[in-house]
Parts: sequence; structure tokens; C-alpha cells
Amino acid sequence: MSGVVSTDYFEGALTACHNAINLKDSAHQLCSSRNAHHGLFLLYTAREELEKAVFCLFAHYGHVTPQQIDIVFRSHAARFFSLIESIAQ
Repeated sequence: MSGVVSTDYFEGALTACHNAINLKDSAHQLCSSRNAHHGLFLLYTAREELEKAVFCLFAHYGHVTPQQIDIVFRSHAARFFSLIESIAQ
């Protein structure tokens, strides 16, 4: 994984959790306006951030292998573009 500066997975879990909370708060504001579809996208993204937080905790405590870590973080872009394609349809 080129460009990775740190492998502090505990800090990554905290950051992902904070991101999820911020995304959820923004999503609720958008859902209560006329931009509900943008809010739903943010809720989906918040869920992914929570999943990342849990995975980072597993990595921090040694419950996943380096190969599993590499696969998960390498496939993240593919999942994102799949989501964009499904929304566009």
C-alpha cells in the first residue's frame, strides 16, 4: 500500500468513528431538506466508516492477517465505484 504513513490501527478506528458521526449528522440535515438523496449517500458512507472502524480494531488487536488488511484496503475503491454506478442507474 503505497503512500501509507502510519499503521496505527487504533487511531484509524477512532478517526473512522468520528468521520461516521460527522457524516451521520450531515446526512440527517440533508434528509430533512429537499436533498434527501444526498443524505442517503452520506448515511451509506457513514456505515462504511463504521465498518472500517471495526476492521481497524480487529487489525489493532491482531485478529486479521496482513494479507487480509491489504485486500480490504485495496478493494475499497472498487466498492466505492460500484456504489456510484448503482446510484447512477
